[in-house]
Amino acid sequence: MTEHNTTETTDETIDQEAPDTGPDATETDQTEVDQEQGVEQNPSRREAGYRVKLREAEAQRDQLSERLTSLQRAEVERIAAGKIKSAQALWASGAELADLLAEDGTVDGTKVIAAAERARDQLGLEAPRPPLYVPKEGQTTGPHRRPSGWEEAFIPA
Repeated sequence: MTEHNTTETTDETIDQEAPDTGPDATETDQTEVDQEQGVEQNPSRREAGYRVKLREAEAQRDQLSERLTSLQRAEVERIAAGKIKSAQALWASGAELADLLAEDGTVDGTKVIAAAERARDQLGLEAPRPPLYVPKEGQTTGPHRRPSGWEEAFIPA
C-alpha cells in the first residue's frame, strides 16, 4: 500500500510539472516567440508597419532633398557673387538650379560664372568692386618714434 501511494503522488507531481501541450498552448507559445522576433501573425498589421516605415523614409528623403537644394543654391550664389553684386539677381534673370549643375549633381562653376555674366548684362548690373589694395600697408614711411622713458628703462645698454 505504501508503494501505491508513492506512485500516485509521483504521477500527480509529474502531471503538475508537465506543461500544457494542448493546441491553444502551442499557438500562444508560437505567437510569443514570433512577437519576440518582431514577426507579427496578422498580415494587415505587418503591411501597416511597412506603410508607416515607407512614409517615414519618404519624409526623410524629402527633407534631405530640400537641404541639398538649399546648399546647392548657396554655393551657386557664392560663386556668382564674384561676378555680380547681388547674387539674388542670378535667380531674377531666370537661371534655374538644374541648369547650373554638372552631370554628377555638383555645382558647375563655369556654368555659374557664365549665367552670372548673362544676368549682369541682361539686368544692367555692375560688377562688384575689387577689394581695396594698399601696396605698402603696414610699412612705416616716416621716422621711427623714440621709445618712452618706461621703454628706455628696459633697453639693453
